[in-house]
Amino acid sequence: MSTQDLNPAWTPPLGPDVLYTEYTWFAGVFVQAVGYGVTIPLAIQCEVFLYKSINHTNFKKKLAWMILVFVLFVCATVCAVAEEKMGELGFIYYRNYPGGPSAFELDFNSLPVNGIANVFIVIADWICVGIQLWRCYILYSPSVVPVWLIMSIPCLAYFASIALGILWAIQVTQPNSNTFITTGINWTAPYLGLTLALNIVLSAALVLRLVYYRWRLARAGLGTSRMGGGVNYLGIAAMISESTIIYSTFSLLALIFFLTNRTIQNIFDPLFPMTEIIAAYLILYRVASGSAWSAGTVSQLFSNQSSSVESGKQIQFLSMRSTDTSRTKISTFGDSTTLASSFSDAVAK
Repeated sequence: MSTQDLNPAWTPPLGPDVLYTEYTWFAGVFVQAVGYGVTIPLAIQCEVFLYKSINHTNFKKKLAWMILVFVLFVCATVCAVAEEKMGELGFIYYRNYPGGPSAFELDFNSLPVNGIANVFIVIADWICVGIQLWRCYILYSPSVVPVWLIMSIPCLAYFASIALGILWAIQVTQPNSNTFITTGINWTAPYLGLTLALNIVLSAALVLRLVYYRWRLARAGLGTSRMGGGVNYLGIAAMISESTIIYSTFSLLALIFFLTNRTIQNIFDPLFPMTEIIAAYLILYRVASGSAWSAGTVSQLFSNQSSSVESGKQIQFLSMRSTDTSRTKISTFGDSTTLASSFSDAVAK
């Protein structure tokens, strides 16, 4: 049977808007599966690096990081399985539900499989935002302004997001309730709005701090090509990983589509936890491999670069001094030759 034999009458009589909603939901299932596929190798690499770096002095610290990586992977797995299961229920087993799969997903959003996934989304968000706060603390510790003053507002916002996350998780797990419909206060907008905004602000703060350090190195006379060890910390790839800019970009798009109530948010919503976990894994990978910023990175980096600059100046000075000496010798020899020639002429006369 060719494509010309397809009959439009076979299309469900649900209207273009409903069909488009189903399309975005169906696409979101596959998009999230792609994101989950990215988390698998990242989780394995983080665990391998952490395991290889364990010794008797850092055993507890490395073990804590390994547990954190595993918990994030469990969160990603639960979210992926739940999204696939909801798609299976809506598009296969209950395809004839009044209003189609999109209506099924909205009306049965509080099913246990989906409610558990929402709880794990909240847990993953707490962990990932906590990692962002920790990176901000590391990068802003050498600041002239006290670090506690810088971190006070983000920390308060973080604690508020934890409280809102608990309230939102309770809401979406209640019977006959979902993300948008509830018998009480709807915590969806406050929780998602604060969480996404906090991620964007923290990411912007990390980017600005890294750009500032890069500018300081350039001001010290070292361009990008001469940055030496600074490339490990201030290269483009390092800045993307440390700043979680990937997740903040998706957060901004998700926030815009959510506030404007665009149907396309059905594609970005399933990807929301995956991009957050991927961004956290990129940071943890750098921590595991020993290339992440630490408390002593700033002093070590700039002291090394200052030594390199001073060494370069000394070499340049010695080179200039050697050149000046050679010129002096040539000038002296020329003067002596002239004097000898004049003395010979005088004797001849």
